[in-house]
Amino acid sequence: MTSVVHMINHLGYGGSERQLFLVLSSFDPGFSHRVVVFNPSPGRVYDEALEAAGVEVCRLPAQCRGVRRRLIYLARRLRSWRPDVVHSWTVHDNPYAGLAGLWAGVPVRWGSLRGSLHSEGLRRQGRLARGTMLRSVQRIVVNSRELEEQLVTAGVPRSKTLLLPNCVRPQAACEPADLTDLGISAAEKVVGIVGNLRAVKNHGLFVRAMTRVLSDRTDCRALIVGAPSSSEPETAAGIVAEIERRGLSGRVILAGFRDDVPSILERLSVLCLTSRSEGQPNVVLEALAAGVPVVACRVGGVPELVDDGVEGFLVAPEDEAALASAVGRLLDDEELTARMRDAGRRRVSRDLGCGKAAGLLGQAYVDALTAAGARR
Repeated sequence: MTSVVHMINHLGYGGSERQLFLVLSSFDPGFSHRVVVFNPSPGRVYDEALEAAGVEVCRLPAQCRGVRRRLIYLARRLRSWRPDVVHSWTVHDNPYAGLAGLWAGVPVRWGSLRGSLHSEGLRRQGRLARGTMLRSVQRIVVNSRELEEQLVTAGVPRSKTLLLPNCVRPQAACEPADLTDLGISAAEKVVGIVGNLRAVKNHGLFVRAMTRVLSDRTDCRALIVGAPSSSEPETAAGIVAEIERRGLSGRVILAGFRDDVPSILERLSVLCLTSRSEGQPNVVLEALAAGVPVVACRVGGVPELVDDGVEGFLVAPEDEAALASAVGRLLDDEELTARMRDAGRRRVSRDLGCGKAAGLLGQAYVDALTAAGARR
């Protein structure tokens, strides 16, 4: 039995957290897993879902604050658990896996990079902190080739990276969401964007493009699904102001957090992604699985999920005219939309299953342990 301790910032309903849940719940029985959670999670969490899959969830004590205390605490716990592998799923927590794992004698110590090295959050870190995040672990798992290239450019040997694309579990067929409570009738087409209201998601571009899309279409509404970020309250306020400034109140609708995203996706005619940077966005995977054509900015690992003109359209970042034109094509061409729906489902079935991802990661763990001569 190969024992793995995973580390993650929190277990809220975010992209990394969902991938952790999907991959761990798809592992074969030859592995045992613990997940160490560093911080409380806003809103709903994956604790119960992970535990139902046989994964033990451990939270750091509330009084365990600060780097030194956390390193000491984690080193002690790792010594008592004696895992074969420790793997951080959050780039900021890579040093805990690397340093506490080294002090505890864990043979395989891995980290992750799941968003751009050029993101604002990482740019705010000092050079020493960024270097420790990338070099304190033996290997860094990335979810796109674009991130792998960023690491190589930053001086990380390619042999110390592992590409593990995000996965999606096809949803059971569900009824499209009833959006009449939001003022959207069953007869109207809906163009949506799904993601928490953070600056990096660039909802302003979506609103500007919808000004063009909705100007000559009376049978269509735009829907923004996502919770405001407590750390960026000004972002949500800015989106509301942009909608009002463009005279789109009642036509571009803020739905807030929704726990029925699969049903929402079933209701959409088109999903947009307008992010300034991305790793591999889960919502694009989920849209493809639901058969929803995607119009996305060509950033990060998005081109690795969507072939332009096949499962959807890719446009240059900040190009509102191109975004609006691509959305308009899909709204006006039912045959094209049907082809892209089928292509998205085929792509998920062929390449993006969670069993495939879990098998790849599990074999990589075993190979690393064998190479280290440290299989316990």
